[in-house]
Amino acid sequence: MNNKITKIVAEYLDHIEFDVSDIDMSQVSDTWIKWGTLNLVMKDGSTISIEGNDVGSDYKWPTEEYHYDDDYNHLDSKGEEE
Repeated sequence: MNNKITKIVAEYLDHIEFDVSDIDMSQVSDTWIKWGTLNLVMKDGSTISIEGNDVGSDYKWPTEEYHYDDDYNHLDSKGEEE
């Protein structure tokens, strides 16, 4: 069955850097990241939050490309269901 491709989705790899050069990482007991903020839980129970530095997305080449029809059926580049 040949379906009409109506949506193409490009997926890109992106990253954020966190400057922890002023942190004694041997005193960190846990880390977690949410909404672009690095949270460091220190061994003394305190928490340090560091905003990330967006180093810029490169939209030249996507890591993946997906093709879909109106019902979001995954299609190959010729419109065949995968």
